Amino acid sequence: FFFFFFFFNTTTKTQQNTYKQFLTMRFKARILQDKVSLFLKIVTTIQKMSPNCVLHLTERKLQFIELAEITEGGVQVWSGVNSNTLFEDYSIESLNNNEIAFEIRLDQLQRSLKSGEKANDVSIKLTKKLGMPYLSFSIEQAIQQISIIQDVPITLLTTQQISNYIEPHLPDPEVQIMMPPLKLLRHVIDKMKNVGQYLSVYANMAGELKFKVETDMVTMQTTYDRLDHPQIE
Repeated sequence: FFFFFFFFNTTTKTQQNTYKQFLTMRFKARILQDKVSLFLKIVTTIQKMSPNCVLHLTERKLQFIELAEITEGGVQVWSGVNSNTLFEDYSIESLNNNEIAFEIRLDQLQRSLKSGEKANDVSIKLTKKLGMPYLSFSIEQAIQQISIIQDVPITLLTTQQISNYIEPHLPDPEVQIMMPPLKLLRHVIDKMKNVGQYLSVYANMAGELKFKVETDMVTMQTTYDRLDHPQIE
């Protein structure tokens, strides 16, 4: 009797390259205690547009990227924040110019951040368990003397995959203006959407911002003035 055993390597070249790069990746940081809520607000806002996104980490910046198909009516999202705005003890290493990118489910990221809203210390790091990559949250609640570890699964991107995410070039804005209080504005817009299907927005560098809904039967307009102008680099 003869027995033959065949072993097949089912991993693709992309998966092999990702695994090799992962072995050299290092990332860890502590979320500033008063910035956990800000981090959560950013994630919650982006989650309303898409359940998943790419998180791109560099030495100075954290960027959320969502590339929906424009032909299908989707929205592209490029949202960035400086790392020192959210983190301290920020450390990142990789063979790709110290950049790391991965796909992540925003609802899972949101749950981890909610767990840390009232915590004394929230740390995150890139880790591996059973050969799979995770974004691991370590949450310390001193009052209740509780330590929580939450692992959010991620899908790492290779250097080649990261290079496919190119932020579109946008011309300098002709008008830039600070929005009025968003809670107040939302109340106004909610009333306007009951009047018409389309909303017109007008703004100028004189500090004026107008919202207008117009139909054959009625016209409704709200005007804000003396608004400031942000300084955009």
